[in-house]
Amino acid sequence: MKAERLFPPVPASVPTARRFVLGELRGLEPGVRDIAALLVSELVTNSVLYAGSEVRVRVKCSRRELRVEVEDTSDAAPELRSSGELEVHGRGLRIVQELSRSWGVVQSRGRPGKTVWFALDCQPGASSLAPTGLPRA
Repeated sequence: MKAERLFPPVPASVPTARRFVLGELRGLEPGVRDIAALLVSELVTNSVLYAGSEVRVRVKCSRRELRVEVEDTSDAAPELRSSGELEVHGRGLRIVQELSRSWGVVQSRGRPGKTVWFALDCQPGASSLAPTGLPRA
């Protein structure tokens, strides 16, 4: 399964992108869906705050892996920061790093921008569902 959608650079795009991802992942185990929704919220928030450009969200799901990509037109690479306990910002990429199986940044070729992506396993436990919504055998 593959899906993508373009969002404007406004704060309201964060919950809209989260709902988009959740809708595309209806057949997956709720825990995987919840983590994907949290992580896409973090990445779209970064794009809205720091890139100020439209944000393209892609969802790619196979039987084994979910990959979500968030693309914007800023060339600035995101930074893993160490935030103090009282700081309000700066934890987003740490959350992505801790909760995803893997993540990374790919600079766009021939045009401004980058894609920040994360991957999750679609089979975290024996009770997980296939992307089609059918129970696994």
